[in-house]
Amino acid sequence: MGINIRNALTERMNSTSFRTGMIFKMPVSTAAFLFVFYLFSFFFFSCESRDSAVENAAEAEVVTRSVTVAQVADFEISARHFQNKLNQFAERTGQGVNLSKDVQKSILEDRLSRYSMVAYALDQGWDREPELQYERTMIERKVWMEAFLRDVVEPQVQVSEQDLRTLFHRLNTTLRASHIQSDTEEEANSIKQKLRNGASFDELARIHFETPALKYNGGDLGYFTVDDMDISFEDRAYQMAVGEISEPVKTSTGYSIIQLTDRVETPAVTEQQFAEKKRDLTLLAFRQKRELAIRSHMRDTIESFSLNEELLRQIWDIIRDDRSAYTTDGFNEESFLASVPESLRSQVLARQPSFLFDVADFVQEARYTTKKQRSRVTSLPQFREQVEGMIYRRFVLEMAFRNESIDREYVESSSDETFYNALIERFNESIREMVRVDEEQVRVVFEEDGEFFAPELHLNLAEIPFASIEAAQDGRAMIDGGVSFEEVLRKYTLDIGLVDRGGELGFMALSEFGSMASELAGIQPGEIVGPFEISSHYVVLFRCLGRKEAAPLTYENTKDAISRYLEEMEFERLKQEVIERAKKRFDARIFEDRLAGLTIEQSPRTSN
Repeated sequence: MGINIRNALTERMNSTSFRTGMIFKMPVSTAAFLFVFYLFSFFFFSCESRDSAVENAAEAEVVTRSVTVAQVADFEISARHFQNKLNQFAERTGQGVNLSKDVQKSILEDRLSRYSMVAYALDQGWDREPELQYERTMIERKVWMEAFLRDVVEPQVQVSEQDLRTLFHRLNTTLRASHIQSDTEEEANSIKQKLRNGASFDELARIHFETPALKYNGGDLGYFTVDDMDISFEDRAYQMAVGEISEPVKTSTGYSIIQLTDRVETPAVTEQQFAEKKRDLTLLAFRQKRELAIRSHMRDTIESFSLNEELLRQIWDIIRDDRSAYTTDGFNEESFLASVPESLRSQVLARQPSFLFDVADFVQEARYTTKKQRSRVTSLPQFREQVEGMIYRRFVLEMAFRNESIDREYVESSSDETFYNALIERFNESIREMVRVDEEQVRVVFEEDGEFFAPELHLNLAEIPFASIEAAQDGRAMIDGGVSFEEVLRKYTLDIGLVDRGGELGFMALSEFGSMASELAGIQPGEIVGPFEISSHYVVLFRCLGRKEAAPLTYENTKDAISRYLEEMEFERLKQEVIERAKKRFDARIFEDRLAGLTIEQSPRTSN
C-alpha cells in the first residue's frame, strides 16, 4: 500500500549517492528529538494479523494470545489485540476487565466495523489515490522515527526520586515570566548581547514583538505552571531566580530569552500528598524528560555535522529568487530540482563519518515538509535551521532502518493501523457525499420537535483566567476599586492571547458554560461575575459585553440547526448501512467458541 519507506531507503543505500561508512554510534548520554517542523502528533495501535507458529508446549501462552477471535476479509483480530482493547475500555470507563460476554462481543463488533470500513476503502482503491499514498509515506516515516527514538532514547531516560520531588514542587509553584522571542539563534544571541550591554528588557520586547499585547506589556506571559509552556522554556524558567534573565532557550517555536518576574509557592505540601501523586508524577516526569532528551539528541547530532555553508547560501539564493517553487502546495521535486544548476545537484550539504546529505536529499525532504513550514522561511538563518531539521530527520530515518534491534513487525503494523485511520476518514467523506436532506424533512421535524432547536440565550463575555483563587479575589477587588478590567487582565491573565481582544470570547450559547450557566443567565452588559474556580490553578472572572436573547420559536430561526441535525442522523444511518453491507461482503465473523475459551487477564490499572 502506498510508497514503502523501507524500499525507498534500501534503494537509497544501494545507490552511488548514499556514501556511508560504519554506523554512527550516538553518545549514550543523549536521546531523541521533538521539533515543531518535523514531528506531528499520531497514535499507534497494536494489531496481530497472523497466528504465531509454535514448535513446542513451552510456547502455549503465545499460541493462546495469538488465536484469532474475529475476522473480516484478511483482517484477523487476535486474542492479544482483543485483550488490549478490553484494557483500554476498562481504563476509559472505570469498569473491571471481567466484562460480560455481551460487552466483549460488542467490543469485537466495533473492531469488525473498523476493519470492514478499511476493507471497503481498499476495495474502492482509495489507498492508491496520490494524496493517500503521500499520507501513507508520511505515516511510515513518522513511525520509523518514533521507533528509533523509543529504542535509542527511552532506555537512557531514568526518573529518580529526586526528579519526582522536583516535579511535585514545581506543580505546587506558579511562575510569572516575560520573554523576547526570536526565530533564529543568531538573532537571539544579538538580543542577549544588547541586554548584557544594558538595554532594557521591556524596550527590546516592544521592538521585537509584533503582537500588540506583548509589545505593550514587555513580553509578559502572565502566570503559568507545569505543562503550560514549551517544555524547554518551562524547565529553564523553574531553575531561575526572580529577576534573572536567561540565555537564549531553544523551544519548539524558536528561541526565547526569559525574565522571571514572580514565583508563588503553595505552602505546607505534605509527604502524604506526594505519595498520593507519585504514580502520576512518574508518568509526567518520564514524558518531560523524554522530550528534553529528544531535543538534546537533535542538538548533539546536528552539531556533529559539517555543513557546507556556501552551498546552503546558493540554494537559498535560488529559493529567494523564486519562492513560489519552494512554497507551492504539493511540492514538486523534479520541478524544483530543475531550477538547481546541474553542477550543484550532487554536491554534499552536510557530512559526518557515517552519513552524507546532498542536494537531492534536501529536495526529497522538502517534499515531506509542509507548505506552511516552507513558507515560514524568509531569511538565510531561518533556512539554515530548517535544513538542519531536515538533515536530522533524514539521519534518524536511515539510522532507524539500519538498526536491527527495531521491531519491523511493530513498525509495519503501527503504520498500517495509522493509515487505516486515513482510509476511514476517506470512507466517511464518501458517506457525507451521499447525504441528502430536503426541506420537507426539516419542516416535519420543526412541527413535531421544533422546541428542541429553539435558539437559546447567547452571551458575549470577556474573561480573565487567574492562576489561583487568591489572585482572582485580588483581581476582583482591584476592579471593584476602580481599576479597569483590561488592566487586571494584563496583570494576571494565564492566556496572553486574550489581552489583544480584551479577553473577549465571542458569543457563546449559555449551555456551553456548564455549571456556571445558572449564575451567568442574568448577567447584563457591563456587569462582572465571579470568580469561578475551574481548578486550583485555573480561576475565571467574567465581564458581560453583550447578550442575544433566546429567539422566538420560528421555522426561520430553527431550520439551519434542524438541517444539521438531520444531516448528521442521515450520515450515521448511511454509514452503518454501508458498514453492514461490507461486513456481509467481506465475511465478518466472531469465533465464539474461541472467545469462550479465552482467559481474560485483569488490567493492572483496573484490578483495585
